Amino acid sequence: MNNFFLYKSWQRKKIFRNAFTLPEIIITIALFGIMASLSIPYLGDFYKSENIGSHCKNIRQTIYRASTRSIAGEQGLPWGVYAAGNEYTLFAGETYISRNTALDETFTLPGGMSFLGNKTFIFHQFSGIPISAENAYIIFDGETSLCASMNESGLVE
Repeated sequence: MNNFFLYKSWQRKKIFRNAFTLPEIIITIALFGIMASLSIPYLGDFYKSENIGSHCKNIRQTIYRASTRSIAGEQGLPWGVYAAGNEYTLFAGETYISRNTALDETFTLPGGMSFLGNKTFIFHQFSGIPISAENAYIIFDGETSLCASMNESGLVE
């Protein structure tokens, strides 16, 4: 009978030894809080750079689409991209002003993001060679980033 009570008391002590104490839990929560507060500025920078990167990729793809449509001779017109303010437009025509507006595809950048100046990327029909080499810069939260760069042979980076 004595062994039974000793066994039960030992078993209860073992159960309590497997649990976390209140100070351990408080210290763990405090460490997680400190780590989270230190990572918030880095997450903001990461979000901003990823946001710019994804929209720059879309702009480069649109410029590439203009080049391929010019090479293919779609609609019998040269194609180009016009970027100004917070919008960029894929258009068909010799210039943005004399374009066929029925063929326009306009894309909008998110709030706080805009182009630095007005940029026009126009490609010669069938050859796909650009009329002029341009660089497109985006301004986001006061910082300027190179978004798309095109050389004389039409390579967009």
